[in-house]
Amino acid sequence: AFCDVAALEQGECQFGGGIVADYSSLIPESNYTIIQGGFGGMALLGNGYIAGFFMFVQPTEPGVRVYEVEPGTCDESNCTKPSVTDFLGFYPLEPGFEFVSDVSLIPGSSSIVLVVESEPLPLATGTNNDTRFIYCFASLNPAASDKVLDKSCIIDNDEIYDRINTTTTSGESAARPVRGGGTLVLDENCFIASADSNFPQAETTTLELGLLMLVCFPQPIFNETYLISSVF
Repeated sequence: AFCDVAALEQGECQFGGGIVADYSSLIPESNYTIIQGGFGGMALLGNGYIAGFFMFVQPTEPGVRVYEVEPGTCDESNCTKPSVTDFLGFYPLEPGFEFVSDVSLIPGSSSIVLVVESEPLPLATGTNNDTRFIYCFASLNPAASDKVLDKSCIIDNDEIYDRINTTTTSGESAARPVRGGGTLVLDENCFIASADSNFPQAETTTLELGLLMLVCFPQPIFNETYLISSVF
């Protein structure tokens, strides 16, 4: 009841409720590969299931795959593995952004999440620039038949006021953002944003420092009623 490799190779993707969508025009006849990376972020939903966002967009698909995952259970003598139970939709990345870093459920909601997207790492692009990462709302209830999730972006790391100047490039103790890290929505106004950082840029992917930021808005934007009326 979800999009697996075999279904995609055959041009069919079965969604919940027995609906089958034809993706034959999107799937090449040969050389179909799955980009490695696994899940980029997961959020525990109100129904006890987990929304798992793939890290990368797979070839020819309109966005990052989002699956419903049933958590595993453990007791003193036995453990059951998590299992994928449904395909929720495709989450489209913003232009220039490469992967999902994390996901956090909006408090009190069962279907709206905050997603962190990151640009390609500087070492992968051969540049020495700071990496941008952006925060976007996404609804897990796609209205369109193509199963692409509705989304709305609210802020990126360049717009977060750095009151103690942690991201300055002067001085060896400074921290430069390399990629967006974990995020957690705390209440209707605030969320925690983190970033992996490494200054000066090394020739390896070793991440030596990190940023942890509390970001708050004057409006209660992390409120489901507000989001449904103003965004979705």
